[in-house]
Amino acid sequence: MRRIGVVIAALAVVAAACGGGDSDSSGGDAEADAPATTAADTTAAPAATAPPDTAASVEGGDTGGADGSAGASVVEVSLVEWAIEAPTELPAGTVEFAMVNRGDVPHQLTVIRAESYDSLPVNARGTVLLDELAPGQLIVANEPFLGGETASMTVELEAGNYVLVCNIEVGPSSHAGNGQVLDVTVG
Repeated sequence: MRRIGVVIAALAVVAAACGGGDSDSSGGDAEADAPATTAADTTAAPAATAPPDTAASVEGGDTGGADGSAGASVVEVSLVEWAIEAPTELPAGTVEFAMVNRGDVPHQLTVIRAESYDSLPVNARGTVLLDELAPGQLIVANEPFLGGETASMTVELEAGNYVLVCNIEVGPSSHAGNGQVLDVTVG
């Protein structure tokens, strides 16, 4: 029953993101222009969930997660001003990103299949232009979440190079433009 609620919530977020507003992919208001969730498995954990003890570890095996992530490799990710702390080598297959926002402002995580951040189309502020990515490059993006909160999302990753990025743009700058990116290899 909880999974149905998560799917309904994810669909509501996507519907809200698609309805109205301008379609400028260059960003703007962090809440109004946040990337839509692209995986129904993306869930925000309750604020009372304890943050991971380590910011950059990979664990294999059964997570037993309520979001259907049993058997996924867990990759712990810390989001802070202006960095993404996570391993740079990830396992191929089912991967659960267990995220904690250790910063003071909202952050989010976007996973893009690409050689590096420098190879991506970005605007003058450093925000990745998601609408200009080739089909299949955008893997998943979660909604921004506040400092001290946790979130998770589970995806299938093939071997190759990926970029993790916080793609929030506020005013004259963006989190990615300030360095909140991480190039990773999946093997």
